Amino acid sequence: MTFDVDVAVVGAGPGGLGTVLNLLDADPGLRHGMLVVDPSGSWLHRWRWQMEAMGISHLRSPATHHPHPDPWQFRKWCMSRPSGLVMRDGYEMPATRAFQDFVDETIVEHDLSEAVTPDHVETVTQKPSGAVVRLANAGPITCRRVVLATASRRKRLGVAFRHFRDRRVVHAEDVDLPSLELSGRRVLVIGGALSAAHLVIGANDAGAEVTMAVRDRFRVRKFDVEPGWMGPKYLDGFNAETDRSVRRRIVSSARDGGTLPPWARRELAKLAQRGSLRVILKAPPTRAWIAENGVRVQLGEEDLEFDHVWLATGFETDLTEEPTLHDLLQTQDVPIHQGLPEVDHELRLPGTDIHLVGGLAALELGPAAANLHGLRRAGLRVAHSIVPNYEPVYTAHLH
Repeated sequence: MTFDVDVAVVGAGPGGLGTVLNLLDADPGLRHGMLVVDPSGSWLHRWRWQMEAMGISHLRSPATHHPHPDPWQFRKWCMSRPSGLVMRDGYEMPATRAFQDFVDETIVEHDLSEAVTPDHVETVTQKPSGAVVRLANAGPITCRRVVLATASRRKRLGVAFRHFRDRRVVHAEDVDLPSLELSGRRVLVIGGALSAAHLVIGANDAGAEVTMAVRDRFRVRKFDVEPGWMGPKYLDGFNAETDRSVRRRIVSSARDGGTLPPWARRELAKLAQRGSLRVILKAPPTRAWIAENGVRVQLGEEDLEFDHVWLATGFETDLTEEPTLHDLLQTQDVPIHQGLPEVDHELRLPGTDIHLVGGLAALELGPAAANLHGLRRAGLRVAHSIVPNYEPVYTAHLH
């Protein structure tokens, strides 16, 4: 069968970029048979916006986690830029600006500046051989392989806000701090993980009166998952487990509802000690309604009024939330465990030529599948599948 392209990569975030870089490392000739599609038409568009919107100055991941095929390349790049790294909690954490500059240079170095096609993917379907990506503007494209590098997830809103419709109540993902006039405004941040902390700190800096409601208690951890999940310490046991429903429980347990790195916990404690932040523990919102001068929220025994309510309550990764695969899931037998699909070692959906990169690959890659380290491992798996003789020059765990 003749294909329009060898590989179509859907999504131009860190996962899509890392996969493309690994594929080009495996076979530079793929450049002429590759299609990258993202509505923005540019690399890391949403990622960059969110860093600025939430005022994130440094990443949580160490400097060895990034899209470049060489895990040490970013750290070497930073050595000539002293402001690129900062020591936090005993690890070198990269400045967001430095990470973005490094990614931009990597994109130019690999001649990928114009590689992203600005279009919307309507469906991805499987044929007897290969797959078809249907674009809103360009129509159907036949592909030998497809890599889906999108965030297929559902916002957690909580019982009080599940059906709430008001512009003053938004999920953390949609908060744009620089665009808001917050001086003297009453802000409620619901959630106790790092996104909530960024919003609290940003709102406080802007002069808001901030309240933070945490469902249970603060959970402090340096990274989003324990470092053992990024190597053989925990992954060997995970890989030995053949029951995918057990793996699903392991993934949920390892992520345990969101955490704060120690530095962020210290910052919140400082704000609370000087009276700039009120923290309410173990009082999740049970009811919310529109009041005369704001949004009233029931928190435990109190009902309080706010000008802004931000839901830093996270997401549920769920294959059924991926609109491009709706038609395929009607015809293809894909076992799904609480939103996570079973994929093979090459991260392909059963019986298809469609690879998944990101949190949807967690049953195969483990709890760190959605972070920068997990995206690196996914890119390597996909490159090995499409270019079977690929032998990376750079040292990296494949597991």
